[in-house]
Amino acid sequence: MNSIEKELTKERKVVHQGRKILRIKPIVWAQRYWLLILLVLVIAVTILLGIYDIKRITYKSEGNEYVKESTVRNILSEDLGKNFFCINPDTLEQRLLENTFVKTADVEKIFPNELIVEIEEYKPFLLFESENICNIFAIEGVLLETKTEIDCTEYAGEIEVIYFKGEETQIIEEEGKKYFYLSDEVSDISKVLKNFDIEIVKITLKENILTVFTDSCSVVIDINQELDTELARLYLVLEELDNLGKEAKSIDTRFERPVIQIDK
Repeated sequence: MNSIEKELTKERKVVHQGRKILRIKPIVWAQRYWLLILLVLVIAVTILLGIYDIKRITYKSEGNEYVKESTVRNILSEDLGKNFFCINPDTLEQRLLENTFVKTADVEKIFPNELIVEIEEYKPFLLFESENICNIFAIEGVLLETKTEIDCTEYAGEIEVIYFKGEETQIIEEEGKKYFYLSDEVSDISKVLKNFDIEIVKITLKENILTVFTDSCSVVIDINQELDTELARLYLVLEELDNLGKEAKSIDTRFERPVIQIDK
């Protein structure tokens, strides 16, 4: 009987010690938050294995001529291998916008290790030559690039933009960027002419008089006058000539009744 009581006493002590162990704070905490601990361990292991390191940059802006995929990859090359959670898309977009041909940039993070980049680019529209310097502008007036020691007329033909000869004063600077002062005017003139399948080849500016040379005629415009009025005159003249099946050698829109020289 005594031996049985001794055995029961031993068993009670073991159970009691076990309960004491279970009541130790770290073990109680681990039992309560085991799922969180497991999650932290999984994240730590995957970070060590580099699963969240940026491995791929996908460029989705197909058809861009001036901002190539290689250019984008070169700009973002330092971000390859960085942790996914340390990447700030806004910072990457600002870096892409430092390229003068980038109009808008959108960077999206795709879990766990990919970046998707979409770019809208500026298109060269006009080459402005001043003091033997070729300044290439977008239709929005933004300066895209500057070239020296080349023939500006030939280069304008190569890249298929309007050649403009004028004075340096036509370039203005705002917030650290250079713009072509007459970009809107040239764009509006081009739109009117394109209605009749006429393309601008060259423009010269002298004493506020624009002489627009096209593939079929020349047009004279005074930029001190109301441009919309002169363009309306130009449109009416071209429309009338088109109806008559004739072509003009020159059109001077400075007058209420434009001066027209007909190609005989």
